[in-house]
Amino acid sequence: MLNVIVHVRPFSEPGDGAIYDRFADDALYSVHITHPATGKTTLRYDFRFSRVTPSRSAYKNLNTVLSYGLGTEAGPIQNVGDARQNFTQTYTVTKIKGDSSKVIGRGLLTPPPNVGKRTTPEYNDATGMAVSGATTFADLDRYTQQTVHSLRTGEAVFAGPREDGFYCDIPGIFDLLDPRLLGSDGNGVDACN
Repeated sequence: MLNVIVHVRPFSEPGDGAIYDRFADDALYSVHITHPATGKTTLRYDFRFSRVTPSRSAYKNLNTVLSYGLGTEAGPIQNVGDARQNFTQTYTVTKIKGDSSKVIGRGLLTPPPNVGKRTTPEYNDATGMAVSGATTFADLDRYTQQTVHSLRTGEAVFAGPREDGFYCDIPGIFDLLDPRLLGSDGNGVDACN
């Protein structure tokens, strides 16, 4: 099994700002799997994302400044793409091997960002704090579970906002490897957030 993770905007938070980043609709995101000895690409996956500009195909409600909430219904988003989610982005995955290419996933949904407990309650606890630390698929929030797509060709794909998984204490590293790199529980400290 090979797991590939690509960060296209590292060090971002899933709930950044009022605009919220989306995948560019004019970019081609490619993952190249290469031969370890030659470096030659043996397999490639291309990801293309749907439009992000305000249009009826991307937004359910063009009469609001809200991007994610207040689609055609008011209230918190219950399921990805439901009537309460205004903007919904989808993507297509193409698998390229040699001279052969095949679309292996089309119309795949991306989850909304963590707007907050009133719009995206499944990401947050009762106090409004983002929940993290899932170690199994069942521990993931509903939005993420709904947007992990198992494809007929055997691959599983996900594209969406995540907290950067790179944990570090850069000042501690450059301070002669200060032992504060480990917390009182013996685990590494993420001082970048």
